[in-house]
Amino acid sequence: MSGIDTMLLVVYAAGIIVWGGLIFFLNGQRPRLLWLLLISLPLSLVVNLLIKRPVIISLSNLIGQSVYVSSKSPWWWLLILLLISPIFEEAIKVLPLALPWVRRLVTNAHAAIWVGLALGVSFGMGEAAYIAYSIEMTPQYTGLSAAAFAGFGLERWITCLLHGVMTAVFVLGIQQRGWRILTGYLSAAFIHTFINFPALLVQIEVLPVAWAELILLFDFLLAIGLLFWLWRTARERLPEISLPTDPQSVA
Repeated sequence: MSGIDTMLLVVYAAGIIVWGGLIFFLNGQRPRLLWLLLISLPLSLVVNLLIKRPVIISLSNLIGQSVYVSSKSPWWWLLILLLISPIFEEAIKVLPLALPWVRRLVTNAHAAIWVGLALGVSFGMGEAAYIAYSIEMTPQYTGLSAAAFAGFGLERWITCLLHGVMTAVFVLGIQQRGWRILTGYLSAAFIHTFINFPALLVQIEVLPVAWAELILLFDFLLAIGLLFWLWRTARERLPEISLPTDPQSVA
């Protein structure tokens, strides 16, 4: 087993224990509902290969810009690339809600939070596998030990939670219906953009990697705070409206 594969297993084990344990606590300690951690695993592969990559390549060919960014890339092209992941990933992460047995779990605002958290963490774990495979296919990383990928492991473990919190925000908006669906999506996309921005600055050699890692840790703390603030205030501020289980009732 390669070093990156070993570290991926560590990410999965830590994710299931810690983030799965958090979801278990928030859903009323019902272990059977942890199957939600599996449902979004393939969605990162789908959105990256079938949506994001074709869109980026098409735009690159259309406007004559390289898909590889640098400090010489125009700011508007960098902005487009920065927004592509939030726009498409935040939309696809809630796709499992189209399944009736997932929708029925969203009975109130509290349920919306933990269901969204589970879907986002599941997506993040799938994304970790997708990135690990890409690294494994890169010759310069061949033969490295698992310890060499400790940074990857910590980053992906944190990112799983970040994806979970973003999706919880969107599912909460969906649960509230009406204009809150749009504000939930835009809020999740804004958080995603905010989190991705330092990584873009690293790519164009404006921000040192060490600073980006510190910012990621700060984002992690903010995400924890946001999650528990949403959980604490859900019953006080949000009406208990469940998602419709009959598609005809939406009309």
